[in-house]
Amino acid sequence: MILLEVVDAEQRKVAASQANDDNVPTRRHPEPTQPLPPPPPSPRLPDYATSQAQAEQQDGVKKSAKQGDRRLGRAVVYALAIYLGLSAIIALPLFLVLRGKGNQPPVSTNPQNWVKSSNIPPDQLPPDVLNLPSIYGQPIECNNWTHVNASGTLDSFYQLSYLIPSNETIYLRSNFSDMEDDTLSPVDGTLLVSVTNDTSQRDAIVSVHMKDIGEEALKEANVCLMRTDSGWGLAIYVPDDANEDKYYLDVELNLPLPSGPSPLSGLATYLPSFNQTFKQLDSYMGLGSFNVQGSLGNINVESVHAQSILVKASAAGISGTFNSTDRVILETILAPITANVSLYNDGLNRGLPGFMKVETGNSNITLNVTLYGPSNNSDYCPPTFVSHLRTFGGALEASYRHDPYTQPASLFVHAVNSLEPAQIFVDSKFEGTYDVHATLADAVLDRDTDLVDPTGAGRQRTYVDDLVSANRAYGWAGWGARPTGETWNNGQGHIEVVSSLSAAILQLTDAPNANLLANKVSKAVFSQTFTSS
Repeated sequence: MILLEVVDAEQRKVAASQANDDNVPTRRHPEPTQPLPPPPPSPRLPDYATSQAQAEQQDGVKKSAKQGDRRLGRAVVYALAIYLGLSAIIALPLFLVLRGKGNQPPVSTNPQNWVKSSNIPPDQLPPDVLNLPSIYGQPIECNNWTHVNASGTLDSFYQLSYLIPSNETIYLRSNFSDMEDDTLSPVDGTLLVSVTNDTSQRDAIVSVHMKDIGEEALKEANVCLMRTDSGWGLAIYVPDDANEDKYYLDVELNLPLPSGPSPLSGLATYLPSFNQTFKQLDSYMGLGSFNVQGSLGNINVESVHAQSILVKASAAGISGTFNSTDRVILETILAPITANVSLYNDGLNRGLPGFMKVETGNSNITLNVTLYGPSNNSDYCPPTFVSHLRTFGGALEASYRHDPYTQPASLFVHAVNSLEPAQIFVDSKFEGTYDVHATLADAVLDRDTDLVDPTGAGRQRTYVDDLVSANRAYGWAGWGARPTGETWNNGQGHIEVVSSLSAAILQLTDAPNANLLANKVSKAVFSQTFTSS
């Protein structure tokens, strides 16, 4: 019963509180908050192997990030350096050009003043010169003329000169060397090449004198200093449609005395209508190449030493003294060739003999050839020489002698003529076969048996005839017995002399007999002198 009374008391309290709601403020209990989610389960620590792998992976990620940052930094630095470099390359020349133009006076538009000026801007070089073939090189300066007035018997002329380094190749060239054969060159003149005696001169000096034939002709001619990959040169250019005036130029090249480890390596000229004269050039012993070409002007060389020598003309003569360690080529068509030639061969490489080729058309060939090689007591292989001679309408006469201190060489000669006699002389050191034949004339073999053995061994001079007839004789000449088999090629050579309408003559004597050629071979087919008993 007590429980019921307690319940009733509580109900009466609730009713009383509801009756007083209008006078008493209501208190609200806060709404219950949402229950927190249960905490996650405690992580389990990995084992040792797993923790090591995770650590290495994290290190790799960090290193990759660092390397990426480094590469990005380097790329930025390189890009900045390239930008600065290009800016300098472009901006600096532009600045210098603009500054130079600002400091230079304006170029005269008067052609006469322009060609006589001493400082021609590179962009003002003549168009005809800029269009020259690349073989001419790059023009450096053109038409730096000075006018010289007439004086006494001398006519007025223009002159210029350039200094050229002499430790490379030097060439002198006219564009008319590239023209067709039927084009008559409007350029004529002379060339003189010499070596100075002045020990203070360090560079080569090339000077040009041009006859004064009027301002219009002067404007059409261009004489330029040229630069090539291998040296320096002088180019003379006259347009194909030049006026009817005849240009006459005197060109002189004065070389310094050789000095230093790099002397002149080559000398070349291409001057069709020039008479070309070369003084003693023996002081340039190390000259690699000597190349001279012309057409209507004579070519005379007092003396030159070079590894390779080439001299060519067409309607002009060739003369001089030529000394070569490799090859000598002399060619013309309508004029004679007269030369003293010295050939050197060390015998170390039998595949590279000393070589000589001499050809002309309707004129004479006169040669004196001296052969040089290892000494008589040397253990080297014998020196080897190959020679080709040919003419058509002139006499052919050539003598071959060994230097006294040179061992017998393997000498091969092929000499051919058509209308006139061909005569070859070889000294007593020659050993080998010979073949002398003519088509409509005599084959003459002139030989001596009383010659002295050049080796001092006291051997007898021997001749073996394989065939002797009116127009042909061939056989062998030498000392002692004729070699056979493997011993045949030991210093043996071969001489062939051929002519069509005149005599073919071979002299195996102590000295040449000029009467044979002078008398046009009015003697027996074969003559031989024997030692008197």
